[in-house]
Amino acid sequence: MGLMAQFVDKVAVMYAGRLVEVSTVREMFTDPKHPYAQALIRSLPSLENKGVFQGIPGLAPSLLRLPSGCAFHPRCDKMLESCKTLRPE
Repeated sequence: MGLMAQFVDKVAVMYAGRLVEVSTVREMFTDPKHPYAQALIRSLPSLENKGVFQGIPGLAPSLLRLPSGCAFHPRCDKMLESCKTLRPE
């Protein structure tokens, strides 16, 4: 992510083969919208949390058996009931 930030203007985040967010690099690092993009940014090492690594809990789903709705909902700490049936645009 750090290397990408130096060379591109926009970034796209995919999860389970689907595009979940497109934004400028600045917006991605300062205000990501999708919970998966937020988790990716939180997992990056920083000087404040040197030596402490925060992963994303759970496992990525099989592309042959994607969950209904938002594919990230089984791993999401912000999941709403609607996430189980509605896929975000």
